[in-house]
Amino acid sequence: MNDHGAIAFVGKWKAPAPAKPGAGIFVDGTLVVKAGDQVSNLATGVLFKSFKDPVLDNRGHVAFIAQLTGTGITSTNDLVVATNGRNGAIEVLAQEGAVAADADGATYKTFTAVSIKGEVPPVVLTSVLPGSDSGIVFLGSLTKGTGTTPVDTTNDSVAWWLPQGGESVVKLIREKDVTTLTGAPTIKTFNILKALGGSPAHGRGQISGDTCQLQVALSSNAQALVEATPTGLAFYDLTGDSIGSTAITDAKWSKVNFQSSDSTGDLQATVGTLQVIKGGTVTAPQAKGIFVTEDHGVHWEPVARTAAADAPGMGALAKFASFRDPVHSSTDAGIAFLGAAKGGAVAPATDNGLWYQADGGALSLIAREGSEPPSATSAKYKVFTSVALPGGPIGPIFTALLEKGPAGTAGPGGVVSANDTVLYGVNSLGTLQQVIREGSVLPGIPGKTVKVFNVLKVVSGTAGTTRCFNNGAHIVALVTFSDNSVSIVDIDMPF
Repeated sequence: MNDHGAIAFVGKWKAPAPAKPGAGIFVDGTLVVKAGDQVSNLATGVLFKSFKDPVLDNRGHVAFIAQLTGTGITSTNDLVVATNGRNGAIEVLAQEGAVAADADGATYKTFTAVSIKGEVPPVVLTSVLPGSDSGIVFLGSLTKGTGTTPVDTTNDSVAWWLPQGGESVVKLIREKDVTTLTGAPTIKTFNILKALGGSPAHGRGQISGDTCQLQVALSSNAQALVEATPTGLAFYDLTGDSIGSTAITDAKWSKVNFQSSDSTGDLQATVGTLQVIKGGTVTAPQAKGIFVTEDHGVHWEPVARTAAADAPGMGALAKFASFRDPVHSSTDAGIAFLGAAKGGAVAPATDNGLWYQADGGALSLIAREGSEPPSATSAKYKVFTSVALPGGPIGPIFTALLEKGPAGTAGPGGVVSANDTVLYGVNSLGTLQQVIREGSVLPGIPGKTVKVFNVLKVVSGTAGTTRCFNNGAHIVALVTFSDNSVSIVDIDMPF
């Protein structure tokens, strides 16, 4: 779903003879490409065979991983990355077995994720010539043993892109690339288009058509945050750098995780670990925390730290014990994160929670393991499975499992396996509400009970991209009802 409410999906259809069933990618009700279509920029007789789920930008363009069939196609060259992001016409950007861009003659082996960004009207670009309407990023690997310097397991992972305004696919980053940092360390590993545990549907990596954010580990054993543009990589916030905090003036980075940010890249959040320096103010128990910046990483301030101030909403003497990676609003300075606390009256059955800090607001507990959720009297949260922060008028949305009884019996509030999975959201008034629950009826769809639903999950081929929501308070879910009918449901969160 894009920010204008359009939805891209793979659909299949049946047809009475002599017509044939088929499959294709749709944007709302418009078929964009279907199985059996000729690939425009490959040899005659090369056809699309099947598609992984697409991603969609704000210009209505799609990008996707697909499988080919037809003339000259074998199992060694049938996987491609395709898009209509350049000018609205479907084309293949990269093909398995072909010579890869900027890889010294090595060939593409496989593709694992794709992302696309493009705005209406187009953003004004000053760093590149006019070219592609949208920016497309894809992650993949090279065939081992190919290339002038033979590819091996230490340099086979690569991210490529066709930047917005660019003319052709170029390398974005590759393992073992030599950096411009002091001592010329190389890239050991990098994170982009990666689904992180606890927030797999909240996109990280590509923030605009010509800007990406990454986290890297270097051969020097340092970590760093990186911004990629068509002009190259800019490293910031390396291991050993000051975090620039006014609250902890002597704090320096020891480790820094993959960042989440707004659409400009200026506002960011991360889980980080601070160095413990003899005689300094940072102690080992308090070294890990959630940190935010409002000036593109020049100054970071702690939102929460382990064993420091009390964890909001968890009772007296309860301190943060651990954190999952935070999610950042795309439109403002809001952040949310899953975490755990210990101390005080906190018990193992009540130690996990979801915290939210709205733009300009204070950090607060939104939901707690073992507490009663909305619209489910006497039920209890058991596990929080996925969180995202759409931005715009609403707060975090998240999925959770409710507590069931032992050996198939009903748990608190009558919860059983047929009704234990729920999607919740914080509306624009700051009220937490139930959005979808198994075994319930959705507003506006009378007489149809939800059997299962798919939302805020990792989708093959699009890991690390934003899915299922936009910044206009819309959530989209794939719902199977008790009569086994299946629908894509667009939910407008109440304001």
